Amino acid sequence: MANKLGASKQVRRLIGVCAVAVLIVSALGSYLRPRTGEPIGPAPPPLSSVGKPMIAVVPFTLAGDSAASASFSDGVTQDLIAALGRFSALTVLSWNAVARFKSNQASPGEIARALKVRYQVEGSVRRTSDR
Repeated sequence: MANKLGASKQVRRLIGVCAVAVLIVSALGSYLRPRTGEPIGPAPPPLSSVGKPMIAVVPFTLAGDSAASASFSDGVTQDLIAALGRFSALTVLSWNAVARFKSNQASPGEIARALKVRYQVEGSVRRTSDR
């Protein structure tokens, strides 16, 4: 039983570390990416009504087509939303607010305008065997 509790703590710690790593990599990628072509219009408000930065975790895309991979991808996205929601300095949009962009091929600018956020986390997941 103690082994299961220790493993559970390790999994939660790993998810938290992954969430912070994804956030940092995505922020750096967004900052360093060259701006091209499409105008995104006026910048959305950087802060929520309570004065905190707003962030949206867009549903992660799949590298496979199986239904199990789809639920795995949704689970990773929801876990990341929950992990980032623990930071009191952020306002994180709920899964219900971002789920509509799961199958939508909207650009990051369109998503930002639709959700009225400045920061977004997006990515992809791939399952290999049983991992």
